[in-house]
Amino acid sequence: MDFRNVTGIGYDTQHGTIEECLLHGGGASGVVYSLVGLDASLSMRIKDSIFYYAQRAITGMAPGSYCNRVIIEGCLFQYQSVAPIFNSGESWLVQNNVFELMLNGSGGDGGVGAYAHTVNDCPGHGVSFIGNWFGDGVEGQGGTWIKWSGTGLVVKGNLFGMTGGTSTATAATAIELTNNGVVGVRISENIWYRAGTAATPTIAIQFGTT
Repeated sequence: MDFRNVTGIGYDTQHGTIEECLLHGGGASGVVYSLVGLDASLSMRIKDSIFYYAQRAITGMAPGSYCNRVIIEGCLFQYQSVAPIFNSGESWLVQNNVFELMLNGSGGDGGVGAYAHTVNDCPGHGVSFIGNWFGDGVEGQGGTWIKWSGTGLVVKGNLFGMTGGTSTATAATAIELTNNGVVGVRISENIWYRAGTAATPTIAIQFGTT
């Protein structure tokens, strides 16, 4: 579903709704770039829908663009290879969703992931993750549930299922705050379960990486 204003001509897409849909990327090959494109759209709502496969389920703004006031609520995300939600924008609310395992590089069951952004670009502003369930990643596959760059992040009342690792495999990270201008972060009242192994413990919050 493409709601982007790719030409920059005319009005942006506004007040659109996706509700009670099944969006499927066709399988584990991961050739579909994104199931929903929202660049240069405003006041969109996505609720009670299921997203399977594809590289990304929902893609917000392109570098140097915008995508403002988006609500994602009551959805299920599974088997994306890059991230279920990629490059938000301003004033996004992500609440009461289920984020399950990703695809690995071979197209099989992978690690964890819910939100990511273009490295050193497309920072989010005013994005809230509230009351979501994150879980069912595969042990030793690693990954990060929320990889954040930007201002005004709220992470509240979520449950993060954490996968462990071994001496040769990677454990999961719940929230990674990059060093690209992260300001105004509130993380509270969340639950992390599964402590990881002594060799590679899981990480609840990681600061200052790129």
